Amino acid sequence: MFLLVLILLVADTFNGVLRYGDNQRLIRTTFNSSGEWLSDFEVNQLIQSKMRFMDITDGEMIRIPSRPKSEIPTTLSGQSEARRYIMDVELALMSFALRRITRFKNRYHNSEFGLAASEWLYQQLEYIISNNPGANVSLKYFSHAWMQKSIIVRFEGSVKENTESVIVSSSLDSLNKWLPDTGVAPGADDSGSGAVSLLEAFRCLFEGVYKPARPVEFHWYSGHSAGLIGSQDIARSYVARGQEIVGLLHTDMTGFSRHSNQIGVATDMSDSTLARFVISIVSEYSNLVAMEMKCGFACSDHVPWHLSGYRSIFQHESTMLDSNPFTRTGSDGIQNIDFYRMREFTKVLIGFVIELSR
Repeated sequence: MFLLVLILLVADTFNGVLRYGDNQRLIRTTFNSSGEWLSDFEVNQLIQSKMRFMDITDGEMIRIPSRPKSEIPTTLSGQSEARRYIMDVELALMSFALRRITRFKNRYHNSEFGLAASEWLYQQLEYIISNNPGANVSLKYFSHAWMQKSIIVRFEGSVKENTESVIVSSSLDSLNKWLPDTGVAPGADDSGSGAVSLLEAFRCLFEGVYKPARPVEFHWYSGHSAGLIGSQDIARSYVARGQEIVGLLHTDMTGFSRHSNQIGVATDMSDSTLARFVISIVSEYSNLVAMEMKCGFACSDHVPWHLSGYRSIFQHESTMLDSNPFTRTGSDGIQNIDFYRMREFTKVLIGFVIELSR
């Protein structure tokens, strides 16, 4: 009996995933699907095949069709303010942060490495905020049922009547598609580049003594690669407490270019009004050219918010989700990153915050 178990373990290890002792997860791969129970092994096969999915084991997203929506500006008016912060974007700081976060073996959501990566990022934010302890800014973890934590930073709004939040977000984790929990996955582009672009946008605004009229939140999500489980947790919590948002812009990959100046803006699984707004932001504040793209179901962490009835949108380094051939492998390293391109995405994040929080 022992020999049989050992043979099965070895066989499955050579398939790239350890199958013994699988759990069952409820997985949704299409908009109209109610979900299918899959083993860990089968979920890993989805990851290896680059199939996007949502893990809805802990509950479906509750859509509220009648959710009130704020008006999205049709013209931009914050250019002088936004450019003051954009001027402070520093490539050297972005390079340092990305080189540091890619030193972890991986950032798998349920591993010591994933936990350590979230703690490291939290410490960077804590250090930035410590330089102005009187600022009306809060920093907190959002804990989950797994080891890695999500992180939320919030600027309080200066106008008390404006309770709806503006959110910019990125994912935090990384995995190796062949050995998700133990394999080497520096995740420089996926999704270290997005996490660092968001970090730099926050630094520029905070150190520039930014005071928004509306609350502004920066989110770093755990568990993106495991089926958007971190962003689902947080979106559900906002629905449960009745928290409204003006709009959310999600960015998870910003550093791989293939010498292209295009930026993809999702036109499906997103809010069309917010998409037009982001396209205008890209044109005004960056050197990139916004192109419409089809995102598909569960392509990134804006989707749980969209399914909950919130305005949300996704921007990507290309019009194709899989333009970077190195993602979710040990080769997704710093050598493939274009920091000048990352800077352009940081400008878009700053422009989005300034224009929508006025």
